[in-house]
Amino acid sequence: MPKALLELASLSRTAAGHLLLAKQLFDCGRYVESLEQLAALLNDDPQLAFGHFVKGLVLARLADYHGAATALERALQLDERLTVAWNALAQVHAELGEIPRALWAVGQSLAVDDAQPAMHLLAGSLSDWLQEPRQSADSYRAAFRYNPQLAVAHLKLARQLQREARTHEAVEHVIAAARLNPLTSAGRVALGDLLRSLGDTAAAAEEYRAATQLARPNDALPLARLAETLFHAGEVDQAVATFQAAVARDPKQLFCLLRLGRICMDQARYADAAELFRAAVAVDPHFPESQTLLDAALAAQAMEAHNRAGPRDDQ
Repeated sequence: MPKALLELASLSRTAAGHLLLAKQLFDCGRYVESLEQLAALLNDDPQLAFGHFVKGLVLARLADYHGAATALERALQLDERLTVAWNALAQVHAELGEIPRALWAVGQSLAVDDAQPAMHLLAGSLSDWLQEPRQSADSYRAAFRYNPQLAVAHLKLARQLQREARTHEAVEHVIAAARLNPLTSAGRVALGDLLRSLGDTAAAAEEYRAATQLARPNDALPLARLAETLFHAGEVDQAVATFQAAVARDPKQLFCLLRLGRICMDQARYADAAELFRAAVAVDPHFPESQTLLDAALAAQAMEAHNRAGPRDDQ
């Protein structure tokens, strides 16, 4: 055990010692041991809100999101002004796909302390998911109002404005983001989006390719955008390969799975289409189009099998 942990262990018979050791173990990735210290802490002092908060963080790291939500809600029952717990609860609800509840938790946090640019940014993304463009735009503006160096808020607002065909305003925010952070994947994607909306698909594709080189290993967005651009340009084979690369980088790329499935349907590859649509349903069971497409693929597959079997000979 590292020396720092040994020193903390000597304090572990006190509430402060349990909490300090739990946090240290959490930072070291020793989550089960951290939970053991938290259990001892909360057994001694079950009214300690921060202890329940840390327990929620540990459970979330272990992907026990329901358990994490319970711990965080308990922390907030004890201290409703604990903004870090509201923020963590919002992230947990988002992981569970409970977007309205996540947005509610963000609102509770901002009611305590409005000067949280990261939470305004999250509120914008959640509102965007709920297709509430005005609320998402207001949240993005609040994010860079509190942190003028937050380039991603400019980029997200630019995408929102672009969807509303407010291209000139979108360009202004992309330029603002580029000045703040000129060599980021997100900046190149945003520029590609603008170029594509203006009809310059070749230039857009180049921006997406450049963004792919700058992206993190698990960031599939540039590849997904490039694939969609190639598809609409009629370069279907290249688009398919790029969609597949995007899914390989991030298997939760729902719209890439759906596009690949539709292409398979167009090519009468119904079994492949059904497999892709099943993967899409697994990513988001609440997205209705995925199940509708899966049902269509299974029906087409069954019809194909029936036709191959030919008429029954009952004689």
